[in-house]
Amino acid sequence: MKFKEYLRDYKFSEGIVDDAMDKIKDEPDESELNDEDRTGFEDNRIRNALSRIFGDNLEKLGAGNFSVVFSSPENSAEVIKVSNKVIDVKDDGYLHYINKIGKEIEENQNPYLPRVYDLEIYRGEEILPISGQPISRYHYTLKLERLHMFESKDYNAELYGDDSDNDPYSIANQLRIMVEKIYTEDGLGVFKERYNVTFNAFVRDLRKAITIEDFSIIKDKNLIRAIRVLREAGGALESAVGMALYDIYQQNIMFRRTPYGLQLVITDPLA
Repeated sequence: MKFKEYLRDYKFSEGIVDDAMDKIKDEPDESELNDEDRTGFEDNRIRNALSRIFGDNLEKLGAGNFSVVFSSPENSAEVIKVSNKVIDVKDDGYLHYINKIGKEIEENQNPYLPRVYDLEIYRGEEILPISGQPISRYHYTLKLERLHMFESKDYNAELYGDDSDNDPYSIANQLRIMVEKIYTEDGLGVFKERYNVTFNAFVRDLRKAITIEDFSIIKDKNLIRAIRVLREAGGALESAVGMALYDIYQQNIMFRRTPYGLQLVITDPLA
């Protein structure tokens, strides 16, 4: 089975954000919250309540500045992501990103982009503290493929040189194979000449390529297309809020396990 044929096993709905916007739901009512949901800050209470839509025994896998991720009780290959409060969904960088990647996944099965299976948007209301005026607020939930984070030791492992790990099954060796598929010959030569030839150094190169749209050291056409889609999403976000930050760092570059080795995935690149 070819790699792209393997990726076709992932279902994806193009226009998933537009569909969810047409079917916005109400936040869970206070009367529906149990005692555990009622503890903590209001945003935590609502987020906890929304996660329980998917079951009572979710395992929390991680949290960032904008969301919390839980394991899926129905499918070990999926996770559930519950956002923090959003005042306007048009201002949310992640929603702009997943709204743009659908066409590229459908047409090219691009392996650098995450697979999103379901999105629900919920609307509630809160009172502004000074004016006393009510405003709408939003949270959203997603089902998406389960990806894996690199450990800190992987970020700093030497990929070349006397200290590099030559075990064919090691993460360092898998990363070495990946960067050799991504860089041009000249780009790989420059990369190897650095003092620290690590995954961290590669992420810095990727951040530069995305930020200034410079593909001079990249030969992988899928990655170039993924970056262009990412920048389209950044342009849409900038049009909506006046600016877009390309939030490219190690925790937003994860990997997918495949029968052909590890595959880098750009997960949440806009802030």
